[in-house]
Amino acid sequence: MSEDANSAENWLRDHGDQLFRYAKARLRDSNAAEEVVQETFVAAVKHRAQYLGTGPLGAWLLGILKRKIIDHVRRQQREMPVEDLDNTADLFDDRGHWSATVMNRNPFRLDQMESHELHQIL
Repeated sequence: MSEDANSAENWLRDHGDQLFRYAKARLRDSNAAEEVVQETFVAAVKHRAQYLGTGPLGAWLLGILKRKIIDHVRRQQREMPVEDLDNTADLFDDRGHWSATVMNRNPFRLDQMESHELHQIL
């Protein structure tokens, strides 16, 4: 791959829109999608030596993006807005376990294909 084709500006121009659409479709939030795409390009530039050029650059970037989406979702699930803490009684059942409401509040459910992709990544 030539040095010109390997520039971050070209990566963004050639793959940015596709990565953004992928992230937005999974996160359903434009701001979050922009954030994970930015994180993807930062990581790609930082670790560009790890790209061996044996496969398509877009696939390598997509692999990084998928990991960034997973990290974002994990962060989002760990962080609970302060307003949700107003009534802590709703968080737990009578036995002190997480309530069904809390357990089912995951807005990001993996479909079967994405689950398989996640398994391959892990």
